[in-house]
Amino acid sequence: MEVTGDSDNLKNRSLTPVRTLRGLIILLIFLSTAFMFLIYFAPPFALALRLLSVHQSRKSISFIFGHWLALWPYLFETINGTTVIFSGDTLPVEKRVLLIANHRTEVDWMYLWNIALRKGCLGYIKYVLKSSLMRLPIFGWGFHVLEFIPVERKREVDEPVMLQMLSSFKDPREPLWLALFPEGTDFTEEKCKRSQKFAAEAGLPTLSNVLLPKTRGFSVCLDALHNSLDAVYDLTIAYKPRCPSFMDNVFGTDPSEVHIHVKRVLTKEIPASEAESSAWLMDSFKSKDRLLSDFNAQGQFPNQRPEEELSILKCIATFGVIVSLTFRPSPSVGCCKGGGVAVSATVFTLENSCPYTVWPGILSGNTNTLGEGGFPLTPGASIQLNAPPGWSGRFWARTGCSFGSSGRGTCVTGDCGGALKCTGNGVPPATLAEFTVGSSNSGMDFYDVSLVDGYNVKMGIRPQGGSGDCRYAGCVSDINEICPSELRIMDPLNDGIVAACKSACAAFNSPEFCCTGAHATPQTCSPTQYSAMFKNACPTAYSYAYDDATSTFTCNGANYVITFCPSRS
Repeated sequence: MEVTGDSDNLKNRSLTPVRTLRGLIILLIFLSTAFMFLIYFAPPFALALRLLSVHQSRKSISFIFGHWLALWPYLFETINGTTVIFSGDTLPVEKRVLLIANHRTEVDWMYLWNIALRKGCLGYIKYVLKSSLMRLPIFGWGFHVLEFIPVERKREVDEPVMLQMLSSFKDPREPLWLALFPEGTDFTEEKCKRSQKFAAEAGLPTLSNVLLPKTRGFSVCLDALHNSLDAVYDLTIAYKPRCPSFMDNVFGTDPSEVHIHVKRVLTKEIPASEAESSAWLMDSFKSKDRLLSDFNAQGQFPNQRPEEELSILKCIATFGVIVSLTFRPSPSVGCCKGGGVAVSATVFTLENSCPYTVWPGILSGNTNTLGEGGFPLTPGASIQLNAPPGWSGRFWARTGCSFGSSGRGTCVTGDCGGALKCTGNGVPPATLAEFTVGSSNSGMDFYDVSLVDGYNVKMGIRPQGGSGDCRYAGCVSDINEICPSELRIMDPLNDGIVAACKSACAAFNSPEFCCTGAHATPQTCSPTQYSAMFKNACPTAYSYAYDDATSTFTCNGANYVITFCPSRS
């Protein structure tokens, strides 16, 4: 938003040679430190430690990446000289909040870090964001590590994904700052006209400074987390003299001022029903529209208040620590280890022993996508895929699929948004093969077969070569044959045939089955009759969230054969 009634006559800063050089150095530092943190620090904490404790993994990731994220607020305020002006309610230190904000530009979400840093909660922030952003180089992998929630802006696709991911954040003892931009896209005049036209046709408020909010995502977040949130922070953001781009932030040309109006609302004050919470959100955006109109005329929000300034010493210390960790000399960085032995790729061989075609789905935890995310595999066929050191991800079988020439279609089980080439998780229930590959030839690989999200086909993992434990992991029993009626997914293409078996968590969504709430620790979440059924059928597979001791396997320097429908272990 450009301010027309501003008496300060602020202008955007020109891109001088000094700013250009400084911006290039900043960009180099930020990209190289992000790469270092994601390649060397993320695997042990986000993946290996997660196999032992989700809570400890998240705690470690929050600590590590909170320090890296702090570079950005320090860049904005201390280096670029942008002034962040707060108004409205004073915020206490709260660990579990839902943040909603208007979306003026592509970088609104970055300025939420300025609030979180001041409250000591920067490492806890997570976003609901477009799934395409999860595929960005370097940063996309970071979004996966930080457990951001991807959406396609299609209700039938997004709602199951959101509910599944949000269910893992229900523990009120676990810090969470969840940020949502209900407009779904950044504001432009053209989008505003389309929004106004739709509002007039639908009998909704006509807004001039914000787009009509998409209410369903807000309702899903509120419904899933309502009982565990401290408050909702209703934020309205504006800029002087104009809205910045990402490169404006890097080179320090814009903005001169960022204005953030804060309204703190206790969760109990927001209606629980979807219709009433949607109406509440619509009223919130009508208020934002008025606030932005007044800002456009007056150059400020009402009730401005002082806020703690960021410390220059802390800025220097944070940059020093992050840069020293990134650029310190290390014999372990490079193409060779020890006596000049090159680090080799891990070979995954996928073979289909099912009497029908399966469509393997592959989700990579970093930017190294294997097999383009998915492909058909006919009976008896096999394919080899090479994974680089440090790769992590999961494989699963999709069944009953039909895809057109465009690569779009549907699957009876394991569908990943109707795409042949998966860019997100498959829809449960699906049997999963999960891997974290060591970052060197001597690094330890972690692998398992998981039934935590349910079962659709038999699956086995057989290490080849390597040293250490290197045991077979898998599920060679047909659980569909013994699946209780309350967990069954029937095959719509074949009458009377069970296509998959849901987990009890997916079927009943209760804490004792999902290991959430009062059952969110290994001590309070015990095996149930349903997880015991999975475990008895497949003793070496994960049967519920804390089934670590008999389900996680390790091996050094191996290749792996993943078999769909193995006949034996």
